[in-house]
Amino acid sequence: MSATPLGLDEVSRFLAVVAPWSRDFYRVWFLTGWRSNEIVALRYGWLNFARQTVILRWARFPRCGGIEAEPKTGVREVDCSYAPEIFEIFERLRSERTSDDPEEFIFKGPKGRPLSQVSMNTLIWTPALRAANIGHRGQYSIRDTFISLALQQGEDINWVADVCGTSKEMIFRHYLGWIPSERARRGHNLGSALRQLWLSSEVRAGCQEMSPKVSLETVKAEKTEATPGGGVAERGGFEPPEPRGLT
Repeated sequence: MSATPLGLDEVSRFLAVVAPWSRDFYRVWFLTGWRSNEIVALRYGWLNFARQTVILRWARFPRCGGIEAEPKTGVREVDCSYAPEIFEIFERLRSERTSDDPEEFIFKGPKGRPLSQVSMNTLIWTPALRAANIGHRGQYSIRDTFISLALQQGEDINWVADVCGTSKEMIFRHYLGWIPSERARRGHNLGSALRQLWLSSEVRAGCQEMSPKVSLETVKAEKTEATPGGGVAERGGFEPPEPRGLT
């Protein structure tokens, strides 16, 4: 699978031309990178407004008649406080609803029915791409966009995987090219560490040259040269000089 993300400018152009009633839906999708069958299944009862978290309990499959099942990677709780806009949208939509049913869908079509990612792809997504002069691609590229932009901004891979409900292995396999530390800074950390090692070694070597250790032999030689009368050093000490004039 080849990733086909949108750039930031393309995301902006898309949101500017997409059908107004669907703009909140796509804004949240670009901000989370969830699977299409997860975001169309969102209910108000899954939201914790105090903590700004969402529990993704079900995935909805319109092609199978709207059947629902656990998400591909299981039920998970996502902390959405990293992007306050997400719950600002949820709060506004909640204020506009006429029901308190926790099972009410958050995102619905103009007629109040649950969204189908298949219909959205055909009727909303594709025409908006054309209007924004963006090359054709499927809605899965919204997930590609979230992951690639997060990685380009230096976000932690574990965090990206948790939000999207995927694995680090999948991210490395399909999105390695968007990880700056892997693409542009290969070996920089190691090189920096080794440069510090070389530098500290050179400093230590320089200090040794400035104040060398004095050997025992050097000390003895210096004492020999300084002995009055030119005595000769022996193992047992210094022998006094012989008197002059004796045979």
